This record gives sequence, C-alpha cells and structure tokens, in this order.
Amino acid sequence: GSLEDLNPQSTLHFGVPYVVQFLWDQLGLTNAIRDALKGREVTFDVAAYIQAMVINRLLDPSSKLHLFDTVEDLYLPDASHEWQLQHFYRALDYLIDIKPQLERFLYSRLTDLFNLRLSLVLYDLTSTHVTGHHCTLAERGYSRTHRPDLEQVELGLLVTPEGLPITHEVFSGNTPDKSTVPEI
Repeated sequence: GSLEDLNPQSTLHFGVPYVVQFLWDQLGLTNAIRDALKGREVTFDVAAYIQAMVINRLLDPSSKLHLFDTVEDLYLPDASHEWQLQHFYRALDYLIDIKPQLERFLYSRLTDLFNLRLSLVLYDLTSTHVTGHHCTLAERGYSRTHRPDLEQVELGLLVTPEGLPITHEVFSGNTPDKSTVPEI
C-alpha cells in the first residue's frame, strides 16, 4: 500500500494544541486558575475550557458555538470530559472575575521565566466599533476606526518594552484617553 490508499476518517489538530499545552504547563496556568477559583462552587474544569478557547483563537478564531462543534478535532490530552456549550460561556464569566489575580500571577511568572526587570512600560489605547445592542460599555466617542455612526469600546494595553502584555482594560467608548491612564 501507499499513502494514497490511506483513507482517514478524521484528523486531529496537533501542533498548536501541543505548543499551547507546553507553554500552559510551563506557566502553571491550570493550577493558577484553580487556585484563583478556590472557595467557589465551580462544577466544571474552567482551566480546560479556557485552554480550548486559547487554542481556538490561535488555530481557527471562531465563535464558542463553532468551537463546541469542533473541539473533538483538537488534540487535548488532559481533557477527559464531555464538553458543554454553556461552560464555554460560563468559563469567561469566571475568567473576568479572576482577571486581576491571574494577571498578577502571569506577570510574576513571566518576569521570572524571562528574567525581566521593568524600568519602562508602554501603554496604548485604541478603539473598536461594535455591532449589536448588548455591550454595556458600547458608546459613541472618538472613532479611530472612522465609524462615528457606530458605538465602540476603548481598549487599553500595558506592555513591556519587548511587547509582552502586562494588563489590559476595556473602557466605555466615550472615555477620554487621558482618563484611562490612572486606572492602568
């Protein structure tokens, strides 16, 4: 036989999930997420759902529904459970709740791994327009996307000189630029 005779029934995406799993483990993200959620009545593995969404963003950015429909096509050796669509959405709710604690953990871990000593940080702010009517932060404001007809949100990002993210914040679309600096 030859390769042409091979008729695979399915394939798994292996490369990106493998690299994400390696970096995830090096950073200790599963334990960091679990530690941040201690004391809460969490009924599913939030870290596994977040990891699957990270892989999805790197491999094939799509909706949570599409990820739910295709998650079995990803090589996820640590995921030994039945996926539920509602948990993808609920995991994001938990993630936003633990954002400050997780960002502090990641900052500490990354500065240790890369031996970073910060004497300078860079901050940038941009806006992006939104469609729909369910974003509570969406407002009309100065539009960097040249769409003053649409509501928008402001995105602030603080990074190291090498471009490694330290923290981010999402602001109301009508927030003046200079008022975002103290919070960041």
